Amino acid sequence: MKLNLQDITAHRTAPLPKGPWMMHHKYQNLICMHIFVDPKALSIDVPGPLDLDLYDGYAWNGRKGAS
Repeated sequence: MKLNLQDITAHRTAPLPKGPWMMHHKYQNLICMHIFVDPKALSIDVPGPLDLDLYDGYAWNGRKGAS
C-alpha cells in the first residue's frame, strides 16, 4: 500500500490548494552535519543580548550541503 501524503490533512490549519502544486522539492546527495564548537570561538559573532545554547559545554553548529 502506497501512502499518499495529500490524504493526511488532520494536522493542517488550512485546506489543501484546489489547483496544482507550484513547487516540488527533491533532495539528493544531501549532507547534514552538526559540529561541536568551543563557545568562545562563536561568541564574537553573537550579538550582545543573545546567549549561545550549549550542550555539554559546547555550542553546536549545523551545516547542510548538496551537490
